[in-house]
Amino acid sequence: MITIEKRKWKNFLLKEETFKIPSDSNIIRIGAKMVPDLSYIKGLKNLRKIENLRLILSGNLFTEIPDLSFLPNLRDLFLKNNKISTIFNLDTCRQLKQLFLSINRIQKIENLEFCPYLTKLGIASNQISKIENLEQNNNLKRLNLAHNNIIKIEGLDNLENLEYLNLSLNKISAIQNLDHLGNLKFLDLSGNNLKSIDGIDKLKNLAELKLQHNYIDSLNGLEGLENLRYIHIQDNPINPSQIERFKRVHTDIHIFS
Repeated sequence: MITIEKRKWKNFLLKEETFKIPSDSNIIRIGAKMVPDLSYIKGLKNLRKIENLRLILSGNLFTEIPDLSFLPNLRDLFLKNNKISTIFNLDTCRQLKQLFLSINRIQKIENLEFCPYLTKLGIASNQISKIENLEQNNNLKRLNLAHNNIIKIEGLDNLENLEYLNLSLNKISAIQNLDHLGNLKFLDLSGNNLKSIDGIDKLKNLAELKLQHNYIDSLNGLEGLENLRYIHIQDNPINPSQIERFKRVHTDIHIFS
C-alpha cells in the first residue's frame, strides 16, 4: 500500500514526476484532511498499469467526486467522511466493484449506471430521501443506506443478488417491495417507524433480521422464514409472554429482546 500522509505531502509534491509506485502495490491512501483534488497524483508513474486498484480518500476535503479517468483499473473507491453533495464523475469507472460514500452530503442516488459491476455500495449517513436509480446495478450484494431520510422501501426490484441490506435509522413505516430480494440474508430496519412486520415473509433466505428501536407490537409475520436464525427486537412494545411463546416454538432462532 502506498500511503501519503500529511507530513510527507510537501516532499511528495516536489517529487511527483519521479515518484514510482512499487509493482506489487495496488492500494493508494491519501491521508486525512490533506487535499481537495487529485491533481498531484496524476503524475505517478505506473498508475494506469496497476490492476485491481484501491483508492482510499476518506476523511479529506473533497466537495465532489474527483476526475478518475486516469485510473482505468480502479476497483475500490473510498470517499467516506468528505463534503460531497452529488454522485457524478463515475462515467470512466466502469470496472468499479466497491464504492463507499458514507458521511457526506449526498441527497440523491444517481449516475451509478456507469458502474454495472458494483457489488458493494455504502451511502450511509447522508441526506437521501428516496431509493432510486439502481436498475443497472443488479450485481450488488451489499447495500448500506443507514442513517438517511428514506421514508419508503422501493427501487430494489432489480437487485436479485442482494444479500445484505441496511436501512436502519431512517423514517420507514412499512415493510414492502421486497418480493425480488430472494437472496437477501441480512436485513437491518432498526431505528425506523415500523409498527408491524407484515411483508417480511417474502424473504425466504433471510438469516438475520434487526428490528430494534421501532414500534412493533407483534411477531406475527415471521412464519415461513425457515432460514431465519437471529432476530433483534429490543426496544419494541412486544408483550414478553409472546416472546416466550415464540422462543418455545422456534427453538432454532436466537431472539434478542
